[in-house]
Amino acid sequence: MFFKTKVFYSSRLPTRLFQKKNALYLIDTKSNIRLKQKNVFYLAGGEGVKKFSFLENVLKKMLELNIDRKGELVVIGGGSVLDLGGLAASLYLRGIRLTLVPTTLLSMVDATYGGKTAIDTSIHGLLVKNSFGTFYQAHEIWINFNFLKTLPKKERVSGVGELLKTLWIDNQKNAPMKSILAFLNIGSVDRKLAKAICASLKIKERIVAEDLYDKKNKRIILNLGHTVGHILEGLSKRLSHGEAVLWGIAVESLLVPKSIQSKHSFQAIQALGLKAPKELKRSDKEWMRLFYADKKRVKSEVLIPVLKAEKQIIIKKTNIKQLLKTKTLFLKLFCSH
Repeated sequence: MFFKTKVFYSSRLPTRLFQKKNALYLIDTKSNIRLKQKNVFYLAGGEGVKKFSFLENVLKKMLELNIDRKGELVVIGGGSVLDLGGLAASLYLRGIRLTLVPTTLLSMVDATYGGKTAIDTSIHGLLVKNSFGTFYQAHEIWINFNFLKTLPKKERVSGVGELLKTLWIDNQKNAPMKSILAFLNIGSVDRKLAKAICASLKIKERIVAEDLYDKKNKRIILNLGHTVGHILEGLSKRLSHGEAVLWGIAVESLLVPKSIQSKHSFQAIQALGLKAPKELKRSDKEWMRLFYADKKRVKSEVLIPVLKAEKQIIIKKTNIKQLLKTKTLFLKLFCSH
């Protein structure tokens, strides 16, 4: 199924969005949106909702409401809720209409456009991200920057990590660091930051259109920092996705000597005042388990994109031995003091 997702930018969500009868509203309680109708399912957002049990509950709720094949799932919330909702919409009656309303910066720039839906699992007590999922494009996406003004600091940092990643892929000059720092410190969203968010969505739209189902390695550049980032997330109960990705970008940058990715990531980490996560020092055995659980792995290797220079991406075939060697080098260079 292919169609062009419609993206709307609005300072106020339209009334019609909340008046759908043949629909379920899946709402993140952190969004502070409360509806009086019965066709609502509330979830407390966070990575913990991306489980089979929550997926089954959402699907059963739609059955209880007698939603038919012309029905709709409207998902309002952060990235985890959007991932879960997208998967539910793709599975229910083999696919119904999907509308996404992201309420965090991370969900705006990472979980809306592209059609990747997923839930997690665990092995040996370690989180394995996005193990089971589908490709399913949203019909509509509604972007309202007012949601960003009330985000907690941790959510702001997480969103900035993914925003910077996407902007670096295209052109670092699009990253307005003064506006980003103002957003991190006081939650303000000025015109330059809004423009950068819009630019990141357009960058992702262009890349996804070339490889809708991730079969041609065109979308692989969107995985910048994600191999190490997902390992760090799998080892941690406190590290946000965007922060993990930033550290992943920094570590993976050492796969290519003198890459501009190294310069960008360390400047950002310093500007954001981030401290190296302790998960970087976890055992090689734990890293190995999560590396082999990576959904991008083919046999013993994962393709890792590295930004060598502006708009120049090098794809490195990387095995676990090479990745652990890179981790050791990173710790020696940047975490030895």
